[in-house]
Amino acid sequence: MRQKLVSIYKYDELSDKVKEKVLERHREHNDFPFLSGDLKEELNTLLEEHKIETQQNLNLYYSLSYSQGDGCCFIGDFIWNNYRISIKHIGNYYYSGSVNINIDSKFDSEGEDVEITDEENTTAYNEFKSIYKEICDKVESSGYAIIENENSEEYIKDSIEANEEEFYENGNRFP
Repeated sequence: MRQKLVSIYKYDELSDKVKEKVLERHREHNDFPFLSGDLKEELNTLLEEHKIETQQNLNLYYSLSYSQGDGCCFIGDFIWNNYRISIKHIGNYYYSGSVNINIDSKFDSEGEDVEITDEENTTAYNEFKSIYKEICDKVESSGYAIIENENSEEYIKDSIEANEEEFYENGNRFP
């Protein structure tokens, strides 16, 4: 039999260089487990604020990796100001411009379809598109804020403490 004595450290006991290594490792492996749920909650709040009712197929897509084409968009069937609106994703990116917005119809207070003039359709489309972009921009900003927060030194240190993580002298996690 052989015994080996190994020193185990709390985060605060590590050297500054090793602490930075631990922080970077956490950032590299963070899969942001609550990001999707938080963004969907933010989207639902914004839809409600703008009196946009989801009819079916609400899906949120996003890419938040600080790259060209990043952003977020949402698709589905909605009702807004008595207009039936469908939004479909197009292309390979996920930002507010990567969708096709269609005003399908308008209905009156009794739910009967009414005719829409081209001018009214254009006005409604432009107004909704502006609201849509605003919502997407806010959800995107929230996403980046969540990522920045979860990658902050304070957040990572709190997580290490809460999970009672321990380390070898080189910064590798103790089992």
